[in-house]
Amino acid sequence: MACPLQVVEDLPARHLVETQLADQHMITAPHTLTYWEDHLCLPGVVYDRKNRKAWQRAGSKTLYQRAVDEVEQRLAAYQPVETAPLAVAEMERLIRSGMQGNADLPAIPGQHRGSGLARDDCPNGGRYPRPA
Repeated sequence: MACPLQVVEDLPARHLVETQLADQHMITAPHTLTYWEDHLCLPGVVYDRKNRKAWQRAGSKTLYQRAVDEVEQRLAAYQPVETAPLAVAEMERLIRSGMQGNADLPAIPGQHRGSGLARDDCPNGGRYPRPA
């Protein structure tokens, strides 16, 4: 997710930059305090801005671990949408047309089909392998 660039009373910016360099920080600058809430862009809960102590208190999870946790949470909360049987059949036909062999397709969450694997039957519980 990219945040749009928006100039806010910064041009010319020389005075602003000189002031911040003299103070050696930008966090408490009047300009920052005025605009930070409207312009802080975090693409989701996977990214955080915790300091080291807060990060350690929260479990010291790596970016990868936070991403896996977020994916698993979203998958667990997934509510299947009703899909017309003809649409499902056509999607399966399209997928199979690109396959070699007659392997079973994975089970669609919320639907009871005879083919495919349930998440609990998959190696590692259906999770992606963690890097070494």
